[in-house]
Amino acid sequence: MPVLFHEANQPPIMISFHNLEDSDVLTIYLEQDHRLFFMEVLTPTGKKFKLQASNEDGSPMEVAIGGLRVVSNFNSRDNIRSLGELESIGRDEDRLVLEGDFGDISLNATKIDIEQVLPFLPENEHDSSEHSHNLPNMRKLLTVHECIEERGRGQMLVGLAEGEGPVIHKQQNFTLVTKGGALHSATAIRVEYFNMYRSDVLQIGILVGEQLANVGWLIDSDIWIAS
Repeated sequence: MPVLFHEANQPPIMISFHNLEDSDVLTIYLEQDHRLFFMEVLTPTGKKFKLQASNEDGSPMEVAIGGLRVVSNFNSRDNIRSLGELESIGRDEDRLVLEGDFGDISLNATKIDIEQVLPFLPENEHDSSEHSHNLPNMRKLLTVHECIEERGRGQMLVGLAEGEGPVIHKQQNFTLVTKGGALHSATAIRVEYFNMYRSDVLQIGILVGEQLANVGWLIDSDIWIAS
């Protein structure tokens, strides 16, 4: 079953799940409560995609792991360490089956999407606000000024919303731009709104779990969402 996919500065195209077969698996992520799953892959054409699944009502998914071998001893076509090859993708209504060198994973989810992960930006850029021209059809939501570690849930990013317009919602995808210019795709697991101490200024807290655990310093990073 193909899905509608938007690529920067290009008209919408249809991409099939089978187009991701034979890709190198870079990341496999499953929330402990099974509310979110995603897999990042690098295709033979050098493009990076995220295959993501969740239930639209936020309830846990049914997940079955027939076998699992998570070892980063494979090299991709670009000589990047990977978890092996995604050999096949099965899709039937709300059921998704993934098989590859990593093992096999099946899950039932009402929302299954594909999105392209944006490319890496040069490290010599120090002000992430300068990268707006690299994020077409997106707007800056906030700059992270605090990163809170929640026991058993992972990281929550906190910042002040900028400008007017729609805010971020639960299960919405976003792009984090570090101060060094690296781009990372993630999903809002939970969103909270609260006022600063003795102030009417509204803050946004975005729970990301362990999705960005390997990024490093997150404070002063910018969060961008679709405009």
